Amino acid sequence: MDMCGYPTVSAAESASKWNCRAHAPEQTGSERNRRTMTDERATILLVDDEPDFLHFAQLNLEDQGYAVSTAESARMAHGVLADREFDVVVVDVRMPGVDGISFMEKVKAGGYEGQFIVLTGFGSIDGAVQAMRKGAFTYLTKPINPGDLAMEIEKAVRMSAVTRENTRLREKLAELTSGDTLLGDSPAMRRVKQLVSAAAACDSPVLITGESGTGKDVAARAVHGLSLRRSFRMVTVNCAAVPAELWESEMFGYEKGAFTGATGRKQGKIELAGRGTLFLDEILELPGQVQPKLLRVLENKCFERVGGVQTITVDFRLICATNRDLEEAIQAERFRKDLFYRLNVIPIHIPPLRERRNDIMPLAQHFLSLYSQDMKKRLEFTSEAEQRLEDYDWPGNVRELRNAIERAVVFAAGNQIGHLDLGLGSNHTTHASMPAIYSPMPNAANETMPLREAMAEFQRDFIQHALNQNNGNITVTAKQLQMARETLQRLVKKHRL
Repeated sequence: MDMCGYPTVSAAESASKWNCRAHAPEQTGSERNRRTMTDERATILLVDDEPDFLHFAQLNLEDQGYAVSTAESARMAHGVLADREFDVVVVDVRMPGVDGISFMEKVKAGGYEGQFIVLTGFGSIDGAVQAMRKGAFTYLTKPINPGDLAMEIEKAVRMSAVTRENTRLREKLAELTSGDTLLGDSPAMRRVKQLVSAAAACDSPVLITGESGTGKDVAARAVHGLSLRRSFRMVTVNCAAVPAELWESEMFGYEKGAFTGATGRKQGKIELAGRGTLFLDEILELPGQVQPKLLRVLENKCFERVGGVQTITVDFRLICATNRDLEEAIQAERFRKDLFYRLNVIPIHIPPLRERRNDIMPLAQHFLSLYSQDMKKRLEFTSEAEQRLEDYDWPGNVRELRNAIERAVVFAAGNQIGHLDLGLGSNHTTHASMPAIYSPMPNAANETMPLREAMAEFQRDFIQHALNQNNGNITVTAKQLQMARETLQRLVKKHRL
């Protein structure tokens, strides 16, 4: 018996017991090559006071492609962990000095995100159960069967990968949303962020809904940026901006000579999004003749260019967004029901700002800080301005809030922004019934604003109000304003609406 109470075995017995070729699970050639030809091998730390066990366990696991380090005590293991990260730590519960459970607790308290497998002798199951309660992945009883250990290590490695990926996704989501409009800590926005994170972990189609200005495009970029496709491009198509007669050539591309002016082959948006993400904004504007063809691409992952005969296979992830009621469009037979079901696998609804008023001031402070830095000013809101911001209904949602703060910062004369500087009217309903241009101009600029700037601001506010009335629909707004859709799109882009 050794000092830990385990039966001692000779080197020959240990070698026989840990004969890795006899006991290791069989590997395919591809698995063996994958592990040995890259530097991304899973890392294992074995901690035990039995040198023979460490030696032959290490041989067995290294033969299966793992990178294995050993330590004969908790103190030695701490030193090894300080120099390198490990996916899995295998530790004996009973060791001289610091026991395995205490060692595990200390390592986990230091932020270790990998998994622990604890080893215990027969009759020490209580200690193993205690270890499980304190965060161990699993436990095994000595004497250890090499195949059992290898199998549990493989499971623990996968769990470590999931844990670290979840951490990476949370950090990336915070990074992606910290500088744009997908901000807020209300329960509704926390739910949105959870859905974004979950959507990023799979390849299923995502349908993002919400009023104009809520940040649907930001949510789409967050899903792509968090996904495994983030290394490839995200191709964005505004469905309202593509003329109906050009849809097929824009989406599927075309071959040379397919039509007059087709002087060469051109890749379509779907092909350009290969291995990445295709984002179709304002999906309800998708022409009826294109809808069945998009459905076919989603179902079969293949298509033909206009004028071509070769079937092209493509791998992409689809995200769609709309500020209108898709189910109403289905009932009116403007949108195919089967396509809707294919798009609506992961629905994400972003609520309007008026339904999450707790997010208004954090957003306002964020935009104030952002534009103040850009314009090299130091500004703060007065208490009256904060009250006005919180009371206002924000029909244009976050986009309107951002524009209001930017305008107030531009015209701010002192170091404070008052409620009149915001130009939101006398109460929270005024803006919903009349254009923002009829609201008072920033008080410091009434007499000194050049005519050109005043006209530009008039145009921007007038167009913003019209878009708000039509839920951001470009086509309807252009008809209402009696201008070409292309002209309106150019003005929207010019004024960053």
